[in-house]
Amino acid sequence: MLTVIVYRPPKRDTNFLSEFSDFMSTVLTKYDKIILLGDFNFHVNDYNNSRAMKFLNLLACLNLVQHVQSATHIHGNILDLVITKNINVHIASVAQVPVSDHFWVFFNALFSALMSVLKS
Repeated sequence: MLTVIVYRPPKRDTNFLSEFSDFMSTVLTKYDKIILLGDFNFHVNDYNNSRAMKFLNLLACLNLVQHVQSATHIHGNILDLVITKNINVHIASVAQVPVSDHFWVFFNALFSALMSVLKS
């Protein structure tokens, strides 16, 4: 399993999608289970935002799942994401904290190895 933390600055968008695609193409050949976490600075809740929609389309093409469905920023957008491949995730809560304009995202992840143990 691979866990990756991502921060994409809000004003830098020149090559991110291409670089992310190249990175994921390499990673997907080496790891079956992946968790990507972080502030991607795409407003994935805004269906009129072409950059965000291109990013979500790229995730779908790579068979990655983005799990966060509620606002993670004080301005009401979803910027902080939990993205997985072959890992079941439940977003437990998204909580505003006084030290940031971003919210904390709490989630539970269930791995298939654990599921087979639990079924026994």
